[in-house]
Amino acid sequence: MLVERDRSARTISISQEAFIGSLLARFNLSDATPVSMPLLPGTQLSTLDCPDSEEEKLEMKTRPYSEPVDALAWLALGTRRDITFAAASLARFGHNPGRTHWEAAKRVLRYLGGTRKWRLTLGGRTSQLAVFTDADRGSHRDDLRSVGAYLIKIGDGVVSWKSKKQMCVSLSSTEAEYMALCQASKESVWMADFLKNLGVSVQGPVVVNADNQGNIALLKNPVFHDLSRHIDIQYHYTRELIRNGRIALNYVPTADMLADLLTKSLPRARHVTLSGDIGLF
Repeated sequence: MLVERDRSARTISISQEAFIGSLLARFNLSDATPVSMPLLPGTQLSTLDCPDSEEEKLEMKTRPYSEPVDALAWLALGTRRDITFAAASLARFGHNPGRTHWEAAKRVLRYLGGTRKWRLTLGGRTSQLAVFTDADRGSHRDDLRSVGAYLIKIGDGVVSWKSKKQMCVSLSSTEAEYMALCQASKESVWMADFLKNLGVSVQGPVVVNADNQGNIALLKNPVFHDLSRHIDIQYHYTRELIRNGRIALNYVPTADMLADLLTKSLPRARHVTLSGDIGLF
């Protein structure tokens, strides 16, 4: 990692250009044509793409699939939040990857080749805490489970984020977002306490931004029993945080939902915009 500090702007920028370059060279993609998105919009990788013939199985045994996928996971963990969804999707097929998965992994590498100079910028002149949470219902073709995600910004950059397949099938988008919000709420409270221990003042409740109005109504008005009585009790923890004044909910339009970047593959313009909004450019 290359770490650069701008003291006048009070920022730190982190990049992994050299690592990406070595990764492309390892897989003979240094001169490959870059692409503008990690995955094409609407891409849904599936076990249906796993090998179904002996010929393809033998072919895939010669492909070092786990090597680029592990490297992509490392990049997503370090500086490249923009490939988090793609890296998580590819990691699901490490036990039996097919040609489609292999080509998707190479596509992400080609995307990194065109954006290798991007840096993650942290800091800025404000310590304001901003939390965003989102879910994409039924996005996994194999088991129809949803992807829930959150990200937390302090100042100009993202310091905490997560994109994960949910443990059970959601019956509605509201339910999927409800469960994602619980994970975001827990992390928000921890982050607020952590900042206070560092001497950083966090005024009032932590504002958590969501783009599903049904989800917000369900949390603010717990009499909607028909919508929530079947949801596991752990996900109702958010209600208690709201009652205790630890967090507050805020509606934002889907166009302003930064966590959208972690739940699905997006069109190029939106992908680039959201990447910049989380401090990656």
